[in-house]
Amino acid sequence: MASTTLRVHAKTHSQICKPVEIGGRQFLATALGERGTVLYGPYEEYAPGRYLAEFTLALQPGFSARNDNICCELDVVADFGKRSFGRLRVFTSDLGPEPQPFFISFDLMESEQLEFRVLARGHAPLLVGCERVVTSIDSKSGRFTPVLGPEAVDPPEFLVANFDMFWHRHAAGLRFSVEDGQIIAQSGGVRVLIDHVEQFQLLDEIFIHQEYGFVSGRPVCAFDIGMNAGFTSLQLASRPYVEEVHGYEPFQGPFERARANLSLNPHLAGRISLNNVGLSDFDGEQTIHVDEGDSIGTSVRGHNSGAEQKILIRDAGSALKTPIDSAVRRGLEVFIKIDCEGSEFAILDSLKRADLLRHVTAMAVEWHKWWDFEKTQEDLFASLLPAGFFIFDSTGTSNPDAGFFYAIRSYDRNVPPSLGRQRPESTGWLGRLSDHRLSHRRKRTSPSGQQAVV
Repeated sequence: MASTTLRVHAKTHSQICKPVEIGGRQFLATALGERGTVLYGPYEEYAPGRYLAEFTLALQPGFSARNDNICCELDVVADFGKRSFGRLRVFTSDLGPEPQPFFISFDLMESEQLEFRVLARGHAPLLVGCERVVTSIDSKSGRFTPVLGPEAVDPPEFLVANFDMFWHRHAAGLRFSVEDGQIIAQSGGVRVLIDHVEQFQLLDEIFIHQEYGFVSGRPVCAFDIGMNAGFTSLQLASRPYVEEVHGYEPFQGPFERARANLSLNPHLAGRISLNNVGLSDFDGEQTIHVDEGDSIGTSVRGHNSGAEQKILIRDAGSALKTPIDSAVRRGLEVFIKIDCEGSEFAILDSLKRADLLRHVTAMAVEWHKWWDFEKTQEDLFASLLPAGFFIFDSTGTSNPDAGFFYAIRSYDRNVPPSLGRQRPESTGWLGRLSDHRLSHRRKRTSPSGQQAVV
C-alpha cells in the first residue's frame, strides 16, 4: 500500500472528558454510562484524494462486559456532522485493555474541512487516544477497510464481488478476516467460514438478529434440527448455560461445512455432536436431487434437478428419545430449533407419539406448507398446545404459506386447565424473542417449483 503520513491531530476537543497520560501517551477516559462526543475537530482543510484515518481505542483495565454492545462510533464528517465520509461502529468485543488501532478509509472529490470524531454510547469505560493519524493513500489501497485492515490489497474474489454484503454485516457487529485464502466471520467467540452468498442470510438470522438468542437460568440441552453449516449449533454451544448441542443435517455439502466450522472452534466442538441424518416420522433412505448453491432451501424431498445424493432419514421420536431422556435425568432444560423445509409437521407428530413434548421447555420453529397446502401452523399448534406450550406466532398475513414461531411450555399438561396454570419445573427460563423475523423473510423455490417466501 503506497501511503504517506499526512497529519497527526493531537489537539484535544472533547465535550465530556479531560486528557490523562498513560505510558507517555495522551488518552481521554470515559466512565461507564457516560455518553457524548469524546473527540471532535480539528476542522482542517483536506484536498481531494483518498485517505486513511487511524483512531486508537482500548477498554479501561479491569472492565468485563456482560453484553456485546456498540460502545462507540468513529466517523469522518464535515459541516458539523451533517455530511459523513466514513463511519465505524465499535463493539465491546472489538476492544481489550491494550490500545489498538481502528481505521476508516474515505475519498474526497473536492476540498473539505473535516472532523475526526469519537462518540461514546456509555456501554463501556473507554480509553480514547487523543492522536488521530491521517494518511494519504493511493487509489487502490484502503478499499476494503474497515471490513479488513488497510493492508488488504488483494483479498479473495468472493469478498471483492460481495464487499457491500460484508460491509453491512461488519457495521452490524460481525468481524471478518482472511486466513489461508479463506474468509472467516467472527461473532463473539464463534468463527465460521463464509464462501457462498446464502450464508449472509444465516449470519443475519443467527448472529445479528439473534433469532435463537434465548437466555436460561438453568443448564440446557439444545437440538439443532436442520443444522446446515453449523452456525446455530456453534452459537448455542457458545452460551455458558448450554451444556450440549445435538445437530442433524442430512445433506453432505452443508454437513461437511459444519465439520469444517467446528474445527475452527475447538473450544466449542466438544459440546456438539453432529449427525448426518434428516429427521421425519420414519426410518429409511432416499435418493434425491440437490443443488449445492441452495442448501438453506432444500428439503428431504430434494429438487427437481441437480446432482443425485442418497440421504439417511430417522424417525425423530426414536432419534431424540435417548438424548432427551439423558438430559431430563441430569436436570437439563431442553430447547429444540427446527428449520427443515417442510419436515416440521412429521417431526412434531413423531415427538408427540413418542411422548417427548412434555420434556421440552421451548422451541423455535420455521414452518413451510410446500408439501400439503391444506396444512398451516395451526396443525403444528394442535400438537403443542395440549402439551402446555404458550406460542408466539410471527407468521405474517402477506405470506400464509410459511412462517416462524416460538413455543414455550407454560404449564404442566397433566394439570387440567380448570385447576389453573402451573409454572413448569424450569422457573429459570426466559424466552428472548426476535422481532426481526417478518422483515427478513426470504424467497425460496419449493420442491414442486412453486415460490414461497419464508
